[in-house]
Amino acid sequence: MTATNGTDPRTDDGRTEETTIRTGPVDRALLPTATGAETLAALRSMLRGHRPLAAAAVGVLVAGTAVGLLTAPLLGHVVDLVVERRGTNALTVPMILLVTVAVARGAATALGSALVARLGETLLAALRERFVERALGLPLERVEEAGSGDLVSRVTDDVTMVAKSVRQALPEFSRSAFTIVLTLAGLAVLDWRFLLAALCAVPVQVLSVRWYLRRAAPVYAGHRVATGALQHQLLDSIGGVRTVRAFRLNGPHLDLVEQRSRAALGLALRGIHVVTGFFSRLNLAEFIGLASVLVTGFVLVDDGSVSIGTATAAALYFHSLFNPVNAALFLLDDVQSAGASLARLVGVSGLALAPEPEPDRRAVPVDGSVKVSSLDHAYVPGHPVLRDVDLEVSGGERVALVGSSGAGKTTLAKLIAGVHRPVRGSVALGGADAGELGPAGVRRAVTLISQEVHVFAGPLAEDLRLARPDAGDDDLRAAL
Repeated sequence: MTATNGTDPRTDDGRTEETTIRTGPVDRALLPTATGAETLAALRSMLRGHRPLAAAAVGVLVAGTAVGLLTAPLLGHVVDLVVERRGTNALTVPMILLVTVAVARGAATALGSALVARLGETLLAALRERFVERALGLPLERVEEAGSGDLVSRVTDDVTMVAKSVRQALPEFSRSAFTIVLTLAGLAVLDWRFLLAALCAVPVQVLSVRWYLRRAAPVYAGHRVATGALQHQLLDSIGGVRTVRAFRLNGPHLDLVEQRSRAALGLALRGIHVVTGFFSRLNLAEFIGLASVLVTGFVLVDDGSVSIGTATAAALYFHSLFNPVNAALFLLDDVQSAGASLARLVGVSGLALAPEPEPDRRAVPVDGSVKVSSLDHAYVPGHPVLRDVDLEVSGGERVALVGSSGAGKTTLAKLIAGVHRPVRGSVALGGADAGELGPAGVRRAVTLISQEVHVFAGPLAEDLRLARPDAGDDDLRAAL
């Protein structure tokens, strides 16, 4: 058996030095990110099994919002009673109705929010399970190509971002959307001219949203990718700190961490600038809309078309839109971030698994033996890591590969486990060719325990006692 380093800049697993020098979204084949259409299709697919819950949530929120719309007309009626000097007794019924409306709206809002949150959590759980199932079924070679940071950032940061939006943003966004639609309908019921006056703010709001979405979507998507690259670099640098120090690569690693951090920070700051510009435009829209409604109310009251109470109700209606409109548009910030994270999760969930051999043609290992024949492998063409390797391990036999760092020990183990495909040669597991077993068959036949520091740290005795804490020294020697 011959194992050579050549001039390959990698360590024996072909990972550390390569990712040290070139880690980043432009250098690695990152796991895919779903398009907007694919993300919406995945959401529709998950919603199909929960239509009754979705309908109940929408119905309760609409009912609560509709009840809440009675507040402005009741207050307008109170104004008319005061103007007409009806006396304090005339205010009793409107006040009781206002209290009833407040209680009913609060109860409906609480129940509707709970139903929306339950629906969101159910969908999130299904997405998370599907993501983990698909991630565990990915070919190991594909995961290696993307880098651990990309997968880790998706299963941690992206899941957290989507979960936060489901628990906080989704209920609030739903309430705000229903409030906006029904309030505009209420303005039309009071007088259609109030609705036209309120719509004067819409062009500014639409232009503001278009301005925001055009700038925010690429910023947030880029920030998620930059965060994944930063996490991958941190995992490489900190996880391989001994190798970094041994080869005196402290400076290059610090430079790369700084570059990744600056990239992520720069995109985060760009997002903040976009948000502040967005809300300054929304304030202008609020001023235009409220001024238009007040002027319209003055004109209509002056010519006797509506009462002062009706004009007051219209102004209150539009003023009540400030919070839901700002909340809905403000939550676009969270929705953009969650959408970018969701697309990254759906991108992995939608990956097609490697095809398995047909049942009647599927090879089956007959024992636990391993046979490697004439194996060659190179991560970079022209720089072989392994050359003409022959190895035979019988079932139940223990073999330790001893060699210097970079000799190819880990590479050989990964080739046997199916992480990489050899450039030349063959691997047989239990007498069956690894190619005929398929990815799932190889995973069932071989267990590869990574040498990452988060798997094994400290003395070997401590690592062995993870399986049996009460094991004595004799037990450890017997296990070895």
